[in-house]
Amino acid sequence: MKIYDEIIKKLNKSIECSYTQTLHIHMNNWPDNDGDSIVFVPDMAYELGAASMPSISIQMMTTDHSLVKDNEILLIGKDIGQIKEDTPYARIIQLLVDEDAILLDDTIYDSIKCIQHSKYHVHLYGFMTRISVNSYREQVRVSREAVRKGLNFSKIGAAYIKQYCVHKAVKAVRVIFITSLDYDYIELEKLAKQSAAITEALDHALKEFRFNGSDFNSKELL
Repeated sequence: MKIYDEIIKKLNKSIECSYTQTLHIHMNNWPDNDGDSIVFVPDMAYELGAASMPSISIQMMTTDHSLVKDNEILLIGKDIGQIKEDTPYARIIQLLVDEDAILLDDTIYDSIKCIQHSKYHVHLYGFMTRISVNSYREQVRVSREAVRKGLNFSKIGAAYIKQYCVHKAVKAVRVIFITSLDYDYIELEKLAKQSAAITEALDHALKEFRFNGSDFNSKELL
């Protein structure tokens, strides 16, 4: 699966030019919200990716182990407890997937869609994510209580890794959080648009294959 590889390479090169922290992976260390994900404005410490600020979400897959080697959480900018006001935000997911597991023609649609939808199943207490289904924007309300109790991107990233690794085809997850005021969000938004266009084209091709019985060679497409 190489359709996202060039974007991943460009993104990784950009990250290498920034001050990046590698965070410890704290598995099972922050409670879910038990179905109550709402953070009301009076309870909010701040918003990541507030309306007037950059707010970007990118999700990409590859079968190239050199691009995504292991489970990893990276942070460019301040962590949750260091942020004091609304700030720009980006969350990037890079997935290493097993080619043989994901490119089986009879299950490829379900496999890829289930993996893509994993981001909608991360619900953390005091961390209310609002994802735009039709774009690459993602905004997050962070509660004052969550900040006070020690929520951080290490714990948030671990929750994403855990959710994606439920799928047998996923071999490694790289989670990148960006809150830096100085990051080049304009260039990142261009990459997000390219990634979104690839995902849309992939969805269309998979739907044609599944519902219309179109000829489909998964290895040629992906």
